[in-house]
Amino acid sequence: MPKICSNAKENILRIAKKIIVNEGYEKLTIRDVAKQTGYGVGTIYNYFPNKLAIVASLFLEEWEVANQCLMQKKETASSFPEVLSLVYSTIKGFFDEHKTLFFSIDVGKENREKIDFGHQHFLKVIMTYLHDAQVRFSCVSSEGDLRNASILLIQASTTYGLSFEEIKTSLLKLLQGGIQ
Repeated sequence: MPKICSNAKENILRIAKKIIVNEGYEKLTIRDVAKQTGYGVGTIYNYFPNKLAIVASLFLEEWEVANQCLMQKKETASSFPEVLSLVYSTIKGFFDEHKTLFFSIDVGKENREKIDFGHQHFLKVIMTYLHDAQVRFSCVSSEGDLRNASILLIQASTTYGLSFEEIKTSLLKLLQGGIQ
């Protein structure tokens, strides 16, 4: 009969995060996670097919925390530009916190489709934030402009390292016809 492990998934993720923080992604192995949790290697594989899946779960958990914080903050925002700034700073903060890890992961061809799906989902989440803010502050734009503004927010903060002030005018033109 298989051994019942209470909170196994949480324990696996906690240990994996500890390994990544202390030793780096390259040192993370299923075998080390099993050893440090006291579980068998098979138990780890029951929850995660590989170390990329562990890291993806860690990212998702941590994004949920950032997401909850953003959701609370945007409700108290007093202007449309303030919401844009909050979304930008949340994306940038999350990326900056995980930048080294993002760049050290080789997803491989077999996982590219899953990663692309994740990116599309993230883009839709950002588009939803912007759309909700547009409704709240009576701004109107096309779906294409909403998508472009979301891409600009993500790319400016992660790939190009642009400040919010550098993209604010473009965002406002896309999302509210240049009204400030």
